[in-house]
Amino acid sequence: WASVPTKTTLAVHWYPFMFQISSGKVFMGGSTFLGQLANPNRLNHYDTYNLDTALAVWSFVDDSQAWGGSAVMYRPNRIMKAGAGAYDHFNNPIDGMQSIDLSSGTGTWETGPSLNQWRREFYLVVLPDGKVLAVGGRTDAQRTPELFDPDDPDPNVEWSDMAPLERIRNEHAA
Repeated sequence: WASVPTKTTLAVHWYPFMFQISSGKVFMGGSTFLGQLANPNRLNHYDTYNLDTALAVWSFVDDSQAWGGSAVMYRPNRIMKAGAGAYDHFNNPIDGMQSIDLSSGTGTWETGPSLNQWRREFYLVVLPDGKVLAVGGRTDAQRTPELFDPDDPDPNVEWSDMAPLERIRNEHAA
């Protein structure tokens, strides 16, 4: 372990999605209220950043539209976020999905196919065959896992429902 200089401080909310990308930088794809606190017009906008550990500097990457939910690096340098909610996420959950390709060190969030149902406080899991499984969620209604194949060449590929779970798996229930 090595100490990181204090100039790397960034206001990050609970449970940030942190991934090391091939450039050696650390991508923070979770929410930060920094932009919202500075500018009330930025509600429902969640900035994402890269940390250059060699220079100890954060740099803005792009603005994500989702707070919370779940995220996974499903391929090297490719991050997917799904589910979550808007600023009032307890009252306004969403079923959306976004992905970003950080192969060049930076990227832009792109909208992907929505989940079949809204999910909050759930898990995205990369399976050995490369598919992504969405499992669990905040309520009993989210017992049905969903499967997505990011390599499917069909531009209209969607999430597929799987067999329902016997018991719900929600927040902190991995």
